[in-house]
Amino acid sequence: LVDLDDLEVNSSNLWVYDDLPILYIDDINNPVASINISKYSWNNLGYKLHTVKFPGSFSFTITSIDNMKPIKEVYYYISESKIPLKKSEINSITDWKQYTDAVTLEEEGFYVVYVKVLDYNDNVLYLNSDLLVLDLSASYVNITMNDSNWDSLNTDLEDIYLNTNASLLVDAVDELSGVKSVEYYLSDKYLTKEELDAIETWTTYLNNIVVNSRTGSIVYVKVLDYTDYV
Repeated sequence: LVDLDDLEVNSSNLWVYDDLPILYIDDINNPVASINISKYSWNNLGYKLHTVKFPGSFSFTITSIDNMKPIKEVYYYISESKIPLKKSEINSITDWKQYTDAVTLEEEGFYVVYVKVLDYNDNVLYLNSDLLVLDLSASYVNITMNDSNWDSLNTDLEDIYLNTNASLLVDAVDELSGVKSVEYYLSDKYLTKEELDAIETWTTYLNNIVVNSRTGSIVYVKVLDYTDYV
């Protein structure tokens, strides 16, 4: 049975009569929403961020569902800090942007997407993504030997004569994604990038690279970051 008087005043209320006491259901559910990026989805507010890396631009969408009534407004805020915002900091955000369609991020950096959802009773739901890393560049690499150093793929090579075996050190840094692996290859001739890409067997770099003074070599170094940029 339905209480018609109440139905006229409060159309969203539902009255159910049974042998049990009356069950009254009003607007007790907060809005339910999710942030979606490709295969990833987030539907709550978290304060411990995992890292999700992207090798190219990506778009996020926001989907919202309210079991009692439709959503009134959806807003988003993009933080570029690796530290998650506290609830008090989220509450103090004043420059929320109204969400209307998919949002694309194209610039290299760190991002956390925060979402604010309101229903027609002004119930509020906050949610956020994990730490999103957009890495569009390769790692920084520097090879040193005594007073000499190299930080790019050189085409104009010069001869360096060795009296003894030489020890080369490799310094590799990737501030966005981190360095996944460092490998090297010794060659007796100049190799193009296409030829380097075709090499299947590289040697894992540990502490240094030793070049024999009698045979000599051109040293090639390959650094892979966690978004698989070489």
